[in-house]
Amino acid sequence: MGGLSKQGTLSSLLTPQELLGRYLNGSTAQEGLAMSCGTLGAIGGICPASAFRMALHDPVLNRTLEHRLLHRHVAGGGMRSSQ
Repeated sequence: MGGLSKQGTLSSLLTPQELLGRYLNGSTAQEGLAMSCGTLGAIGGICPASAFRMALHDPVLNRTLEHRLLHRHVAGGGMRSSQ
């Protein structure tokens, strides 16, 4: 796997209210609107990969939460994810 694709602090993320305000640009939200968000900009752009690994580190409590997702091709041309 390569190097870091994203790096930053939670405080650098926009709040849901800021994101929604930018998306709506003065319009009213329609009932049922959903927004998936909460990421940092990709270092060097976005590129396809067969694996994803992430870690969230809490420097105050010195704890790290890690997650890994692997994709593999299966018969029939589909993909299967495993954690």
